[in-house]
Amino acid sequence: MAGKVNHGRSGAAARRAWIVIGIVLLCALGVWISVHFIVPERSKDIWVESAKSALQLAVLATTGGVVAAVLGAPLLHPLGAGRGDVALVDVDGRECLGIVLGELVAGPAASGLLMVPRAAIQAAWAV
Repeated sequence: MAGKVNHGRSGAAARRAWIVIGIVLLCALGVWISVHFIVPERSKDIWVESAKSALQLAVLATTGGVVAAVLGAPLLHPLGAGRGDVALVDVDGRECLGIVLGELVAGPAASGLLMVPRAAIQAAWAV
């Protein structure tokens, strides 16, 4: 066997997650469009700003659900993650996703690729 293959958990759960995302985004977009066309003279009013904020929150809130739906439940022992698994690591008090490379976890950073020691793993998912 060349590597771990995860077939079962991403099918129906991922479809449901994308359906929920679509519904939430359509509702938030509907609110923003309605407010914009009903009262165009107040398009910079608090209601439009609130609708835009709601849309941003909907995107942020549902992104985590998609990750969980596709990856499934985290490993019981995160430090037992193998090469190629997805890991949640602590980087200066912030949680970031990365890929386990052995003794290091690699993740994207503004300056390029960030390498974090394996000891920083807080949670991990087998891929």
